[in-house]
This record gives sequence, structure tokens and C-alpha cells, in this order.
Amino acid sequence: RRHAHDREPDAAERAGDAQAGICHAGGVYLVSEDAPTGTILTAAAGVFAAAQLVETDGVNLGHDATADDVAANIAKITDFTGAKHYNQGGEQSQKFFARINDKPVVG
Repeated sequence: RRHAHDREPDAAERAGDAQAGICHAGGVYLVSEDAPTGTILTAAAGVFAAAQLVETDGVNLGHDATADDVAANIAKITDFTGAKHYNQGGEQSQKFFARINDKPVVG
């Protein structure tokens, strides 16, 4: 009987190893001094792309918001009109502080 470490890797394992190597190259670049701040890379089968996270403006539902309140306001919460891409966490925090100053929709 052969042990697992004695056997040849199958095609799926070889493909997985190759994919890991491809993704590794992107990760190594992202931690280099030349990499741009706030960049998200995606990779598959040797193809690299950049991804962006965007966030809606948000709605102040107040501290006592319930799941029903979220459900009642989901159209506003998920309205991507004017959605923004933030490069730094501070930008997102500024948005939330601005929404805190809005009158709560609930309560």
C-alpha cells in the first residue's frame, strides 16, 4: 500500500499549486513599495484584474433600529446612486459621522 506522500499529485492538485503560485505573485507585488495603496487584485488562470469596493451613502436608522426597520428601509440602504469608493478608512468614518448627524428615520 502506498502512503499519500509517496503518490504522484493528480491534475487537480497540480492546477491548485499553479493557481497558488499565480496568486502569490499578486500578493508579493501588493506588499512591495511600488504597489498603490488601497488596491485589490483578483487573479485566476494567469489573468489579473483590479477590484473596487464601493459603499452606499447609508441611512441613519437610529440606535434602536430593528430588523423590521432595516427591511422597511432596504431600498434606501442599498441604493447605489452616488456610491463611493474609499481609499482610506478615515473617509468611510467621515461618511458615517455625517449620517449620525442626520435625523434618524426610526424612533
